[in-house]
Amino acid sequence: MGRALFGFEGVNRASGILNMTDSELIVGPHNDFPGQAALTVGFSSGPVAEATGQVTLTRSHIAAERLNPGSGSHLIFDIEGLTRIGQYGAIDIAGCVGLTPAQCTVSDPGFANLAGIAEIRFDALFDFEAALGGVFDLIVAGSFSFDGISGGQLDTYFDTVLFSGLDPAYAATAFIFDDDHEIFRVALSRAAIPEPGVLLMLAGGAVLLALSRRRGRIWVGRGRYGFEER
Repeated sequence: MGRALFGFEGVNRASGILNMTDSELIVGPHNDFPGQAALTVGFSSGPVAEATGQVTLTRSHIAAERLNPGSGSHLIFDIEGLTRIGQYGAIDIAGCVGLTPAQCTVSDPGFANLAGIAEIRFDALFDFEAALGGVFDLIVAGSFSFDGISGGQLDTYFDTVLFSGLDPAYAATAFIFDDDHEIFRVALSRAAIPEPGVLLMLAGGAVLLALSRRRGRIWVGRGRYGFEER
């Protein structure tokens, strides 16, 4: 497949949906445009165009030379465990996809320009404790010193990153990690627990607020003695 378009429009409206389970999609090579075998999702190229696209990866893999999720895109990565592709969906962006080194005639490390929504969905049976400290490399792009990922937002490049199914006792963080490649990565950690003193202060404040409401009074930090009644 030379190009894969899911919701691409330059003038009117378009939408597309791709749901992948235990599958692999290889986008490339493209004979007319070497080095530009692209996966394009929810991308509007015209001023009045409206395009939306959704791609869901469940234990699946996509390989392409370009990744172009537009502002109308929604990429969903289902996570069941720590094993890349085998337990969570992943995307690899690199030059000359589908070609041997001898066939590759372009020097292209692959490029992803991120926008739209990235949603990370944790499975209902996901073992957060066992995965604590683990990372999920959802998108890998570029090679060696080449910066393969760009986009509008400073930390993630996606416009919005959503987490669903996340146990409240744990925290998930999405960020761009620089290695031999650039990686859109999610890391798990334990959620911060307020200190006991903070909890007591919050509880005491709630009690005082409840009492003041029962008496029809609100106390603010003003007046001759530091407080005045309203």
